[in-house]
Amino acid sequence: MESDRTMRMLAGSPTGQDLVGVEPNGQLIFWDSATGAAWPCPGFGEPLTTIAWSPDGLRLVGVSAKHVWLGCVNRAGRSVDDVRAILYKPAAVAFSPNSRQVALWGETLAVWDIDQEQLLWERPSPHAGEGVADPPYQTVAWSPNGKVLAAVPRGEATLEFWAMPAGERLLPIGVDLEESTRLVGPPVAAVAFNFASTRIACGCADGAIRIYHREKAIVEHTLHGHDGPVKWLAFVSPQPPALETDRQQLNTWLVSADAQDVRQWDVTRDQQMAVLVRNLDDLRSVSVDRSGKILAVA
Repeated sequence: MESDRTMRMLAGSPTGQDLVGVEPNGQLIFWDSATGAAWPCPGFGEPLTTIAWSPDGLRLVGVSAKHVWLGCVNRAGRSVDDVRAILYKPAAVAFSPNSRQVALWGETLAVWDIDQEQLLWERPSPHAGEGVADPPYQTVAWSPNGKVLAAVPRGEATLEFWAMPAGERLLPIGVDLEESTRLVGPPVAAVAFNFASTRIACGCADGAIRIYHREKAIVEHTLHGHDGPVKWLAFVSPQPPALETDRQQLNTWLVSADAQDVRQWDVTRDQQMAVLVRNLDDLRSVSVDRSGKILAVA
């Protein structure tokens, strides 16, 4: 599915049933992926730089230049309800796999508890006060087993890790990029854990996807095929187990995107399976459901 090209970004619910797009003024447009029926709503009242669904498909988190917002999706009422600012500054964000908490990685590191409606904890970021206008983290990802959070410091080829939900610092992984004239944009723009939470994939500025064994900190796969920096990626599986083990990865694929195309990979065989979408003009945003059946681009 290709959305209206005026959309700044979009995100699909974990099942792929619902899509939400963000217009330049911050208004949200929802679609039913089966029928194509659409409905608009004011959303969070500000232009957004990030939007994401909770794993249970009930909430949205949005990031603007000044806030991190949280709201409940009311499909029957065609609205986003119980909207509140949970942080009064921008941050990289990720829901916990049980949808009960939100990690907020910015000038401070914090975890918001949805049931308690408050921060569980907040502490200074190791990259606070570095004199850059943008938030100090490019992206974050919470592992499916809920035990680890990965974060990429802005402008660095480094994967940082924290034990969750307490936020204890773990050993980082340095990402070695190829020397190339194509190195534009962030060195690492996207990260994703596999379903077993044992591996982490990173999309790199040299066009490669590198997959690391998280605890051993070694590269197990390097996938080449993109002509430009990889800006988005996600693991998908037709029948994802609740917690995949290392012996249950035969049906697990990776979907990735640069600014021009979207590709599908068989990680276990180090093979590109297909170019799903090609010749796009400055792809802004990509979303895919967990089964890999519903792909949307903007």
